[in-house]
Parts: sequence; C-alpha cells; structure tokens
Amino acid sequence: MRRLFISILFSFYDYFRYKINLLGGRNINKSLFNKLNANLKNNLIVTKKEFKKNLLIASFVHQAGYIYSDCLIANYLAEIKNLNIIGLMDENDEQTKEFFNCFNSKKNFFLTKQKIILKIKYIIVASKILRKYKDVDEFLKFKVNRINIGEAVYDHYIRNSNNPSTNHLSYKFLNYLAEALHVNDFSKKFFKKNKVNYMVMSEKQFIPSMIIFQNALKAKVKVISRMAGPKVIGVAMYQSLNEKHDLDRKLEKKLIQKFYSKNNLKYSNIGFNRIKRMLGGTIKHTDQQNINNKIKTLKNVKSEVNKFYKFLNLDPSKKTCFIFSHNLLDGVLAGKKIHVFKDYLSWLRETLTFINKLDNNINWIIKEHPSNFGFYKIKTTTKIEFDKIIGSNNKNIKFFPKNFSDSIIKEVADCVVSLAGTCGIEYTCFGIHSINSAGIYYSENGFTNDYRNKSEYFDFLKNLKKIIEKRLSKNQIYTARIHYYLSQILTKYNHPLLYNFDITRNLNEEKFFNIINKLIYKHSKKEDKFKKYFTNQLNNNNKHLINSSKL
Repeated sequence: MRRLFISILFSFYDYFRYKINLLGGRNINKSLFNKLNANLKNNLIVTKKEFKKNLLIASFVHQAGYIYSDCLIANYLAEIKNLNIIGLMDENDEQTKEFFNCFNSKKNFFLTKQKIILKIKYIIVASKILRKYKDVDEFLKFKVNRINIGEAVYDHYIRNSNNPSTNHLSYKFLNYLAEALHVNDFSKKFFKKNKVNYMVMSEKQFIPSMIIFQNALKAKVKVISRMAGPKVIGVAMYQSLNEKHDLDRKLEKKLIQKFYSKNNLKYSNIGFNRIKRMLGGTIKHTDQQNINNKIKTLKNVKSEVNKFYKFLNLDPSKKTCFIFSHNLLDGVLAGKKIHVFKDYLSWLRETLTFINKLDNNINWIIKEHPSNFGFYKIKTTTKIEFDKIIGSNNKNIKFFPKNFSDSIIKEVADCVVSLAGTCGIEYTCFGIHSINSAGIYYSENGFTNDYRNKSEYFDFLKNLKKIIEKRLSKNQIYTARIHYYLSQILTKYNHPLLYNFDITRNLNEEKFFNIINKLIYKHSKKEDKFKKYFTNQLNNNNKHLINSSKL
C-alpha cells in the first residue's frame, strides 16, 4: 500500500510538473521550418495525391537530427511504394510536428499525457500486477499478449534513474508500468483503427518506443529503421515479432554465407583493412562519432607493449584478457534474445567477483566504456566497482590506464570479454578470442565463444587458457572480417543530404537547419543512389540495404 500511495503522489507531482514545463517550454523557430519546407518542395519532395496505403513515422526522440533523418527515409519510402505519410509523436511536440508537416504528413496523431484520473486507474491496475512479482528478475518475464512489458519498464527505469541495477520493485517501477500499460493499450487500438503498411522508427528502446515497435510488428506492419549515422547510414527492415530483440545491424546468415562463398579472401581483406584503420586510430570508431576518445597510432609497437606491461606491473609471459565494460545506463536489454544477466552492472560485478577468486595465471585488464552518458547522475561507475571489488593491490587484475592509447589492446590481448560489446567482433578480426553472450547481433556465427547461461560463462573464464591455446582458424577469422565488412561497409551509404551533426541534445539547431538546407538545395537526384539501393532492398524483401558501389 505504501508503494501505491507514493506512486499516486508522484503522479500528481509529475502531471503538474509537465503542465508547468509546457508554460515555460521553449518555442520553436517557425522561420527555420518555413525555409526548410519551401526548400524541400522546390528541390526534393514530389507532390503526391492520396494513396490507399499508409506509412507511419513514429518519433519520440525530440532531437532535430534524428527526426530529419527518419523523415528523409520516409520520403524515399513513400515515393517508392506510393504511400501516404502520417505521423505519430508525443502530445505538444511542436518540433516533430513541424518536421512531419514539411515532409507532407497527411495526418498527425499524438500520444497524449494521461490525465490524473486515468493515470491513477492505470496505477491501480499496475499495482495488482506488481504484487505478483517478488523481484526484478521475475518481473522481467512479464508480457501482455507477447509484448514484453517487463523488459521495457526495466530498460526505461535504468535509463531514467541514477541506478544501473536494482532488484527492488519501487514506486518508480509502478509508475513506469502504469505508463507502459497505457502505451500498450494505445498502440493496440491505434494499429487496429488505422491501416498502416510501413512504419519508420529508428529509436526502438525505452517507453513508449519499445512497446509501439512490438505492437507494430504484431499488427504485421513492416518497420523500417535507420542504422548508424549521422551521415553514413543504412536501413534495416523488420517484418516479424520474432525479430523484436534483434539489433538493426544483425545480419541474415544467408548474406554472410553468400559473401563467404563468393570471394572470402577479397571481402575479408576489405573488412580487415577497415578494422585496422579504426583500431589503429586513423578513422573514428563506428559507435563513437560523438565520443571524445582519441586513439593514437603506435609508432614503436614493441617498445609500447613493454612499457604497458611495466607500467601495470604485469608478467608479459602470461596470457592477457581484456574485459570491456559497457555504458551502464544504455539499453541493457535491447538487442539480446538471451538475457544471461539482467543488466550491465550485474554482469560487471559478478565478473569481477569471479575472476578475483581465480588463481593469478592470467592477466586481466578492465576497460571502461568510452561513452560518458549519464556520468553526472549515475550512482556508480566501472572504476568505482573495480576499486570496491578488486582494489589497487591485486597482482594480476588491473584497470586500463588512461595514459595509454586504445590501439595497444590488439597488440596485447589474447582474449576479450563482454556482455554484448562491439569488441567481440572487432578483435576477432585479428585472431583474438572473444567471450560474449549468445543472442546478440554477431554471435552464433562460429567465430566467438557464446555463453547461454551463467554456468557456461564462468566456465569459459575459469578455463580461459584452454580457449586461448586453441587458436582461431583461418575460416573463423575470415568470417569475422566478412561480417565486419557487411555490417560496417556494404550495408551503409554516405548520404548526400546528411552530415556529421551532433547527435546529443547540444545540437546547434540554427546551424543544423542552415547546413541541411544547403545540402537539399544543391542535391542531385541523379547522383544520389540511395533510392536505387533502397528500392532493391524493398523489392527483394531484404533485411538490409546493399550499397552495390562497395562490392
């Protein structure tokens, strides 16, 4: 009852805070949208009549670059398939509405903020549901007609709190569950009432997006998702609710097999050259376009490696394993069909505790994630956890020092460990073993050591020397490199109507509008091959867009 009472009080506070924020909210610059609208009509958008089929753009990100990118993709899709564009957004989101209108949205729909009485009704329903679960582990399994509600609530809780792990079902869970149930009811009714054939949605995590995404798939809507960016982008297509846990970069096995059979040496070399440049520091990491993580190329590799071992006081004759931590607040359940650990912090704590009990015949080095998202509010960090569990005096377990470049890792590592990090495919391209969870975007392709439960995971760590001694085969390394080529090169396109804008909330919007208007004005449809590649993807019903110029 106490949890229910606090939850209702918080709902009143949240509702009135929302109303106050509306009064003091920032006004959008209509002149920027007027100029964009005129520019689009003159140089890009083909005016269309009404069609029988609809394309929904669903956006809840509230960031100009993200919205514009999705609208661009929707515009191509509408032209190719003869679709009406309609929009779905948060109530009072004037910025998103203006973007949709610039791209000829025929009708806009709004996910409204619940009124107090309705919110209390949902809280009471949520309270009855939550009483059935004793902790988070049990609650994660909660579904409503195949829609994963428990996972959405926990992901949302972690993203919006300063606590990256909990087993306590607090009043915040109750409020987020009430919100999730509301969104689920809204989504079910929306897709039943409105005929939607395609939906463009790139942000598919958290509430409401994760729930709307699942309901769209359940309603047999094809979901189109932008991959990567800001400038070099791909397109992934989802067609089944069975794909709800897949990351957009998860490749079809038939695509990997096709290119391995076609010319495995050629495509593995292209992939390897790309990953060498990235980990060597000559190009930015794919997932770190806006992370200040400078990587310097090693000039004297042998000398730097010796300095590295000496600085950390590690025995260079022993095998060395790097444990790559994650951003503890970022999408802990998304992109994972198998949930071995309920969150990144649980994985980190259990991993550190386990290796601390092993003998010292392996050098373990813990690497913090380069993203600083949430650092200003998070209760703990990888370094704090390391200091608590390992400490500074351990002979063979060290924290990666900031005075060394990341490029040294591939020269030192015999194995890399993560829950679902990109390191699992990146370092495998160099013949370095990876231990990672099954059910992630690159697992189960024969070149990684995939664990499906905690017992398998800790067995891998315990017997790491045996894993390292069994060297990766040429076929395994080639497959990893081809996978990298496919996911990072062949399925991406350097889009002429985009640029490398700031993907954070700090985006200078006036500068953003000025740049995209210039790009639209000088755009040449003949030179823009995106439409051709996107058309081929849609006509062939492929999971990913294929950039034929990269073959």
